[in-house]
Amino acid sequence: MALVVFSPAPAAATLRSIPQQLLAAATSALLLAPLAVQADPGLPPAVLKNDQPIPECAWLVKSNIAMSNWALPNQATTYWSHPYKIQEGEKLVMLGHFPGNKRQATRFFSLQTYDKFGVSVDTLFDGQIAPLKPGQPNPYTPKGALNPVYGRYMIEILPAQAGRKGPNQMWGYPQQAPGASAEVPYGVLMLRYIGAPDQTVNEDKYGPGPGEFGGAGGQGGVPLPSLFLVDRTNSWRPIRLCLPAMRAAFARDSNPGRLALPLVSYQQAGPVFVRPASTDGVFPNDANAYLTAQANYKPDVALLLEGRVPHTPNSLAGQAPGSPNQQLRYWSICVNENAYPIPLTQPEGCLDDQQVLHAPGRKGDRFLALVVRKSDLTRTFTPTERQELRKAGVFVLDWFTEDENNPAATPTSSPITLLLRNVPSGRKHDPFQSQAGNVPAGSPPAVAQRVMGDYAVSIRHVALRDVLTELRRRQVRSVNGQAVQR
Repeated sequence: MALVVFSPAPAAATLRSIPQQLLAAATSALLLAPLAVQADPGLPPAVLKNDQPIPECAWLVKSNIAMSNWALPNQATTYWSHPYKIQEGEKLVMLGHFPGNKRQATRFFSLQTYDKFGVSVDTLFDGQIAPLKPGQPNPYTPKGALNPVYGRYMIEILPAQAGRKGPNQMWGYPQQAPGASAEVPYGVLMLRYIGAPDQTVNEDKYGPGPGEFGGAGGQGGVPLPSLFLVDRTNSWRPIRLCLPAMRAAFARDSNPGRLALPLVSYQQAGPVFVRPASTDGVFPNDANAYLTAQANYKPDVALLLEGRVPHTPNSLAGQAPGSPNQQLRYWSICVNENAYPIPLTQPEGCLDDQQVLHAPGRKGDRFLALVVRKSDLTRTFTPTERQELRKAGVFVLDWFTEDENNPAATPTSSPITLLLRNVPSGRKHDPFQSQAGNVPAGSPPAVAQRVMGDYAVSIRHVALRDVLTELRRRQVRSVNGQAVQR
């Protein structure tokens, strides 16, 4: 049977084609009783256990630092994942709202499909999405940022990479190899939000209603998008939203699989940021770019990170994400414990652009950050010395999540992975060249240093007792006393 490819339609015609009762249901984000189907033997090993029933409901997995901590989140991100299965002639349709409002702009959002092994199939990021209403601007583009309107959008996920796709369409599965099984595997749709980076527990301060379905929960002040399965006769069936208790039970019982990032081969002489040769299997975001570095724990030794942060939008001041004077949309460094079953992101282990560029009292775009185990920090420095570190503008990132009652029980054998995240501006012709996306994958450290230029981040081991000595020496040499924040 030939694959049916759904041809794109103008936005106005698409809006008229949506059954009005379903459109109303999508707007109100109704919670309906869930169904359940049996799991398939070929379920995504990084998401689901083979023997676990998969609830037939929308947005089953929520990940952020405060919850499942899955797929490498940071303190400003929330990921929602939906395992799906669509047949030939069917499509998955998503109706959602551009996240944000006049008071606070969500920095970035994207949609991405993966195969069952966590390998990317297709992606759409915010600036590529056409609004549902004809002529309405997209606030995530430079033109739309001049007069931002946060309207609605519609996305279609088509079965497989065959034929052509149009605007606001994505492929759901990779191209089938000749002779492959006719059985339809599960795929995964992931929706990512990067909010105002001061939301350390991913609470949406500007949501229109209570609870995560009313807008709170890290998705930029809007309800979760509604999902529909549309068959070959153009019949629309709403996919019911997963209840919080169901998601919690599924997260508790499922096995996320090993998502540890592969170790790079340039760390023998000390930690250094490089672009990994591949991120297949760890659910990468194709709209972003990452540099990684690894380091092993040494007692009473920290990592000292130093660098410069590119210009980004000031989300907390209401600046629209597509503002044309930005170099990057978002920047962060996070500490990840590279251990089974997943590389956990440390809840107090992230530094982002909002802290460096836009925090009250900050001046300039340079930073110093100390990656240190908490017990080592408190044992080495007195409260007065720790206060001196804070006054000097040094950011302290947590090396491990420790058992405060028994620090010796914290594992120290596994390395940490530092993840430097660059989200590009999204402009078609991006003039900013010193970004991770321009570093060739798998290239040696010297190439990354050359491409990143003034925005490269250096890493070195330092004995903790030497940190204050070095800071004081820098301040003495500084003319204006602002050596750290210059």
